[in-house]
Amino acid sequence: HAMIDEMAAESTLALRTVGLVGILVASLGGSLTPLLPGPARLILGTSSRSGLAQYIRAGTAGAMLALAFVHVLTDSYENFGEAAALVKASDNHQWASAAEYPWAALCALLGLIINSYVESVMCTHLHAADACCQPPSAKATKKGHLCVPLTSDDPLGAYLTVTGDPEGTCGSKLGGSQHTELQNRLTAYSMELGCCFHSVIIGVDLGLMTEDRSAVSIMIVVLCLHQLIEGLGLGTVVTQGDFTQARKYTMCIVYSLTVPLGVIMGIVAAETYNQDSITGFLVKGVFNGVSAGLLIHIGCHLLSELSREKSPSFTSSAEGQQRHAV
Repeated sequence: HAMIDEMAAESTLALRTVGLVGILVASLGGSLTPLLPGPARLILGTSSRSGLAQYIRAGTAGAMLALAFVHVLTDSYENFGEAAALVKASDNHQWASAAEYPWAALCALLGLIINSYVESVMCTHLHAADACCQPPSAKATKKGHLCVPLTSDDPLGAYLTVTGDPEGTCGSKLGGSQHTELQNRLTAYSMELGCCFHSVIIGVDLGLMTEDRSAVSIMIVVLCLHQLIEGLGLGTVVTQGDFTQARKYTMCIVYSLTVPLGVIMGIVAAETYNQDSITGFLVKGVFNGVSAGLLIHIGCHLLSELSREKSPSFTSSAEGQQRHAV
């Protein structure tokens, strides 16, 4: 029986290796396309309300929420269910009651908390990096700008940033646009974190598939399409962020490498890792649950940003701040 399993693993190894390359190409093609000059103009358009960016982000948010609830979270429940069945079959009464707890939902909640905390830390760091002044003071930023508060009691912190110029010709930048740029960067970092974590998990799942060549082939095709579409969404969000070109390409390339990295980890672990044991099911259940929580947070975050951009109150507030600044 062990010899048959070894032969099956060897027969799918070449297929998994080819799939690794195909998934890498699909990930790079999807994530890097929005960064190219031609597609970037088509996606971004001439303003925040034109182009395909908002439609791509909306589609990406829906796909992530569907993936989280329909596939990833369901797999987590199944993994914990299999582990619970093995615990009951082993007559281990000490853990029989704990096996009935909805651990999948708890892990999803943990993923939401992790992503929210990381986003909060990144928000603090980005605010500090921009060195925005607080009302009613005015001071120079690290970028050589002067932050002048528009109002001393504005809870949202609307500032008029005047560029320092020894010639006396100053340009102005509205604080509302700074807030939008900050939100775009936060969305990009948050999406990068969730997509990379999820991609490593599905890569490991593919690397551990050693028995059925047809199942491996189907998984490779599905992952190529998945990474292509998800990469297009990530590339679009990264393009809208206030990043340098080097940072944009780095984020997309790092994302593209996560599934191949997971596949390699799965291939290496397949020799010693028993994925049908209690520990194996628990590990997969935890990772799938946390991954579902990350995807839910990202999807809801994208939808909230789109709703805020299209909200009349948001638009009128920004226009009012601009008139005040002028």
